Amino acid sequence: MPAFGKLFGFANRSVRIGGRLLGISTTEIEAAGPRLFWEKGINMSMSDDAGSSIGYETAHRRDYPTIRQFTVFIENRVGQLLEVLRRFRGSTVRIVALNIHDTTECSIVRLVLTNPEKGREILERAGLAMIETDLIALELPDDDQPLLLVCTALLQAEINLVQTYPLMLRNREKMAIALMVDNTEAAQETLVKGRFRLLNEDDLSELS
Repeated sequence: MPAFGKLFGFANRSVRIGGRLLGISTTEIEAAGPRLFWEKGINMSMSDDAGSSIGYETAHRRDYPTIRQFTVFIENRVGQLLEVLRRFRGSTVRIVALNIHDTTECSIVRLVLTNPEKGREILERAGLAMIETDLIALELPDDDQPLLLVCTALLQAEINLVQTYPLMLRNREKMAIALMVDNTEAAQETLVKGRFRLLNEDDLSELS
């Protein structure tokens, strides 16, 4: 069976909860699984909305086009996913991609949001254990088999595809997908050379 972190695409990354960088990494989660949260006394239940807003600049403001994925860990019980999604009600943040994976010990929810800064703030106020990673957003070309073209380009460059799922963009004629790869910069260079159109976080806000 693949290591936990590699299976879900966040190996060797640090974990945050409520804006606080925890003293654990996803490498440790690989070894112990999500039960590590309980062993370290980390509550995976969501807090109320009384928490203060977290405001700070991040290192994600980059020239090359990437988007952010938030992976959050919630208790595997009825209604927990709905509680996460309700956090965004009344905000200007839209969810443009959602992916869920259940384990015996917790549920792993991956989100792509139109406003990552505000979205992170909402998730941190909920007190959720969270991992933030970079994805490539890609407009699918006009072809009978556009995914075949994308995968062929990545394979020829020896780039491994870790995750992919569609982006729900309302104001766009063409379909778009999010990709997680094992070498983001090499994949971007390969896709640009192949004349694929990459999208950035501003595109997500404008097209949603």
